Amino acid sequence: MTTFSNGNPVLNPPASRQQLEAARQQVGRELPRDLLTLWRSSDGLSFPASGVVIYTAADIAERNVTYEVAAYAPALLLVGDDSGGSGFFVSAAGHATGVWKIDLGALGDTEGRQVGPSLLAWAQGGCPAGDPSPGDR
Repeated sequence: MTTFSNGNPVLNPPASRQQLEAARQQVGRELPRDLLTLWRSSDGLSFPASGVVIYTAADIAERNVTYEVAAYAPALLLVGDDSGGSGFFVSAAGHATGVWKIDLGALGDTEGRQVGPSLLAWAQGGCPAGDPSPGDR
């Protein structure tokens, strides 16, 4: 089971095997191991204080279609957002290469910036969005 040490997340019941398989079929490829591990503990989660959301198994395909991820960033999978116009992405190939924050309005035009070493480590650490604190601006 995945544990979360920071951020006071709102957790959901775990995703079922059927939900995981449906998500894989809807996305049309194997899903990253970290994402599956996370969903087995909580099918999506949110951090109300920061606005960060990691999508549920039922929502991930629709979000990737809505933002045309396959057309503009085919090597990536959109796994969440910051409720403010930026998305959080991982490698669509499934290997742990970090979590990247990219402006959803500029997808394909910018590389974004890495906000976590892996999806699980990032989620367990409270999903910091990588924004500077007010004193740093």
